[in-house]
Amino acid sequence: MKEIKLKSWTDFEAALRTETKRSPLLVRNFARVTFDNVCTDDAVEVDNLEVVRRTGTDRRETSSMWNAPGFDFDHDLEPSGKRPNDIIYAFLVDLRAKPYLVSAADDDQGNFSFQALDLTEGLTEHDALIVYAYGSENFDRVATNEYWFRCDPLEAALFLFTLTDEEDEETAAS
Repeated sequence: MKEIKLKSWTDFEAALRTETKRSPLLVRNFARVTFDNVCTDDAVEVDNLEVVRRTGTDRRETSSMWNAPGFDFDHDLEPSGKRPNDIIYAFLVDLRAKPYLVSAADDDQGNFSFQALDLTEGLTEHDALIVYAYGSENFDRVATNEYWFRCDPLEAALFLFTLTDEEDEETAAS
């Protein structure tokens, strides 16, 4: 997985197009830092960038299943036996159009329904994006935005995008 640092999230699409012509792709945004054991005396800060570098996904065995009706597989209704780190919630991206198109919902027949959507809108320096090679060898699509890994997530992970921070710029200048 190649790590790419951007000056601004507005550079994401151009950088992605420079790095790959592959389409479609899965794109997942995540918080660079989260906490386990929230609301307890044992709250622990988790560096999700390190988790992604080590495992290929920011989701850990302690991550929650979303179960959003109409968008996710309902793990409560039909237990799948999948662990939270066996799945990914992500957007399917088609790079053939400019700007890229995103499958944010399905049409009435269950087919992908694409629309222009900026996946970086609202992201800050506290967020990151991971880009996966989409294909049946890597994923089973089980709901609009839920995919189950068929391989080790590191095998499917192509790119990890973050923003350059002040610390990076100071290191580069010295």
